[in-house]
Amino acid sequence: MDGGSALVLFVAAIGTLVGVAHSLFPLADVR
Repeated sequence: MDGGSALVLFVAAIGTLVGVAHSLFPLADVR
């Protein structure tokens, strides 16, 4: 696997985690 593919997978994983986190905790990003 080259760096580009690893980066894409990493960003996709982070995006998914952020989406799930906001779905479960919609006010989590409000300080």
